[in-house]
Amino acid sequence: MNGESPGNSGLFLWMGLHMACNRSVWGRISKGMGFVGYHSAMRRVRRIIFHGLTLVSLVLCVATAALWVRSHRTTEVWTKSDARQLIFISGAGRWCLHIRSYSPIYSPALPEFWRYTRWPGEVVSPDSFSESFVEGNEYRAFGIEVWYARIGPPPLVTSATIIAPYWLPLCLLMLLPLRWLFVRSRRERSASGLCANCGYDLRATPDRCPECGRVSTVKA
Repeated sequence: MNGESPGNSGLFLWMGLHMACNRSVWGRISKGMGFVGYHSAMRRVRRIIFHGLTLVSLVLCVATAALWVRSHRTTEVWTKSDARQLIFISGAGRWCLHIRSYSPIYSPALPEFWRYTRWPGEVVSPDSFSESFVEGNEYRAFGIEVWYARIGPPPLVTSATIIAPYWLPLCLLMLLPLRWLFVRSRRERSASGLCANCGYDLRATPDRCPECGRVSTVKA
């Protein structure tokens, strides 16, 4: 008789469903095939990447906060010019980034230089300072202003300008450090015998938190 009997097919199906639903079975299989060490190494790699990104985000957050405070005291302009012009303006609690690219067909003879300009004690808003080079289609949302233009045809010059308040990138850069503090706080609570969710003392009830109902891994 060709093929498997209905009884054997049902047995194999039951074994497959049992293995899929039983985590302990998969744990023994993974341990036997060496998957546990692999997953542990991947978790360490992800943890290292997370800590590195958190450190970079924290440094950028401090730099952004310093520029924000500085922008209320003085106006600063950084300019880089070659085949592509890059202008960054900081003032009045806002920043502006302007990029202008030239087509190789146009290729103007622009001098290559870096320049820094500062007006001590004079605060100029990037909105008014950038009026000389904003052009094209305008988009506004959540305090952000964006201009984009392609001058042609064919497109000989591409111009893009963005103006935004400093608090916006500052809030985004704070997400990873806050996440790191949250994870660290939960780990410290678990290590000290407290509920990682609400901080309740679990020495009397180590299996489950009576305050929030969270199942705990803390042992008596």
